[in-house]
Amino acid sequence: MQSAITTLKRQLAARFRASRSPLPAIRYIRRLIRDTPGQFDAVEIHGVRQFADASDPTQTCCEVDNDNPSFFSVYLHFVTGGVTCCADLPTHPIALHCASVVARRHCGPLYDCYPAQAR
Repeated sequence: MQSAITTLKRQLAARFRASRSPLPAIRYIRRLIRDTPGQFDAVEIHGVRQFADASDPTQTCCEVDNDNPSFFSVYLHFVTGGVTCCADLPTHPIALHCASVVARRHCGPLYDCYPAQAR
């Protein structure tokens, strides 16, 4: 019989793996595309920085910052122009994996806007 500590360690490890997995994001993106086929023509990756709002310190703001990102967002590009954010992921390799899976299967090109020298 497993000890309680071993069980808790396994549960914690499973939660950690699940939090870093792009699979839930991929499923969500595929659902967006499936519900509106033909609406998106590309996938984009941008670095994003999160910072405290100057007018209200209890709130935070996010802006695209490919030079010094806090996390990475995957966007679906509309055929008519504009984008919609569909996933926020902790690292560039995870975001790149997620975006490349979706682009390869559904949308065509992948635009990675994170500079190569920063990787």
